[in-house]
Amino acid sequence: MFVMPVISVTLRCVRYMGCFISESSAFLKTDFAKKAGQGQTLLVIDSSMAGKSFEEKIAWVLALKRRNKYPEGMNKAGRLNLRRFAANFSLEDGTLFRTGKGRKVIVVHTRNRALELFEQHHGGPWGGHQGIFKTRTALTTRYYWPGMTKDIVQWVEQCVKCQKGRKAVTLHTPVESKTDTPVESKTDTPVQSKETDAMTSRLDLSHLLPPPRLRQLVQDWLQEDAPAFDPAGCAVGEGPECAVLLCKSPGVLAGCPFFDAIFTELGCTVEWFQPEGAWLEPVARVAEVRGKARHLLLGERTALNCLGRCSGVATAAGRACRLAREASWHGQVAGTRKTTPGFRLAEKYALLVGGASGHRYDLGSLIMLKDNHVWAAGGIAQAIQEAQRVAGFHLKLEVECRSLEEALEAAEAGSDIIMLDNFSPEDLHPAASALKATHPRVIVEASGGISEENISQFFGPCIDILSLGCLTQSSQAVDFSLKICRETPVQRDFAF
Repeated sequence: MFVMPVISVTLRCVRYMGCFISESSAFLKTDFAKKAGQGQTLLVIDSSMAGKSFEEKIAWVLALKRRNKYPEGMNKAGRLNLRRFAANFSLEDGTLFRTGKGRKVIVVHTRNRALELFEQHHGGPWGGHQGIFKTRTALTTRYYWPGMTKDIVQWVEQCVKCQKGRKAVTLHTPVESKTDTPVESKTDTPVQSKETDAMTSRLDLSHLLPPPRLRQLVQDWLQEDAPAFDPAGCAVGEGPECAVLLCKSPGVLAGCPFFDAIFTELGCTVEWFQPEGAWLEPVARVAEVRGKARHLLLGERTALNCLGRCSGVATAAGRACRLAREASWHGQVAGTRKTTPGFRLAEKYALLVGGASGHRYDLGSLIMLKDNHVWAAGGIAQAIQEAQRVAGFHLKLEVECRSLEEALEAAEAGSDIIMLDNFSPEDLHPAASALKATHPRVIVEASGGISEENISQFFGPCIDILSLGCLTQSSQAVDFSLKICRETPVQRDFAF
């Protein structure tokens, strides 16, 4: 009853498009016909572009855009499809762009050029073998060629280095929590990211940083570098630029919130390709910074100094934590208050990223009575008594001791933490054992003369904390550089 009306409507629609349906037609090939429901028309799609190489497709678009020329022998349906396909492109000054979704990217004309760009963005100095998703993201933000996602997947899977390094070596593999919620502890425990296989954190450590304090630090750093005129910035102007952050020496990435804050203060944006805490191998493409040219260059050195310093501290902390884990020692590796003036917040933050404890941040975070306090107060007991009068209920008290006798006296007087300072490993472990035997609730910290080279000698069952000043004093900065990257479209002509 309703077959004839459906056929009639279908033929009228097809004739309106200028097409003629015939089984014997050599020009029109039907790829598929879709009937969504009873009484609906058949959707006929021409296949003249199917199976063609992307060089042919792009050449057709160029010919249509430049000379309004169609491929020889293409029927009306094919021309309609080609016009629809070409509507997604624009030709500007001889360069073909793919447009749509608020973006405009350069069209790659040949497969050889596509492979060349892939090698640059994946394995070259701008890449660092980032994997399928990040390589595709880096390429699709600038370029287009038909079938690029399939090509990128295939080429990454064929990359020998990527297949060998699928599971990256990490500095710190933490103990998994036995609960679904984070366990309260004195420090944040790094964990292995399931996505990046790199050292990251259960918590977002950047949330520790008070925004007003972060802004104040950044403003002070920038003012230190540019207190008056910036002649070089005047030379480059305010044209929009993109700079690529490269890591040129191995290490743990740390200090990202400070890097972000510096460029945010200057009106720039940062896009990260690696998570904070990830282990970086040179040459790694870590981030992109976009903004005005003079603003990029104004923040460049300050941001690189901060990132390199933080990453160096995190790398040293990560190595120490790894040694502790390999020795099955269950205490905490910690930093000290031996930090760079004006840079303590960043260095303490970097210790946390590396997996170590930051120890006390300032004089008010923990009462620590050192040898000079004891001498000035007239003795250990007197110093503890006077400090406890003003401490309140919330502050712990630690005493620096040079002998077992001093340690026992401090424990008897009510010290919560005993620091055994500058003890040799031979003297440290018997003293700690004797102290724990009489005061099992006392926390024992060892400090002084401990380095990455000899730290294994200080691991022991009666040692709760090992504090190392070398984590912030002697760590080598990770080498980063920021390079302005300006893409130049490759223009090629095709003869038809």
